[in-house]
Amino acid sequence: LLGSESGERATFGLRAGYNSAGVSLGAQLNFSLFGLQYASYAEDVGLNNRRVIDRRQEVTVKIDISER
Repeated sequence: LLGSESGERATFGLRAGYNSAGVSLGAQLNFSLFGLQYASYAEDVGLNNRRVIDRRQEVTVKIDISER
């Protein structure tokens, strides 16, 4: 995977990359108790040298309930 990302703990972050199946990208929002991440990426799911590209999307919600 080739790519770049900025600021895992930043309030706003962007990610981008490329692998053999295609481009990946993502964004994140972080607040003190709440976080939201979105990612879109491609996977090659083909068999026996047959290329089949599957585009996938993922959303993650983080809620921090730890005592500070």
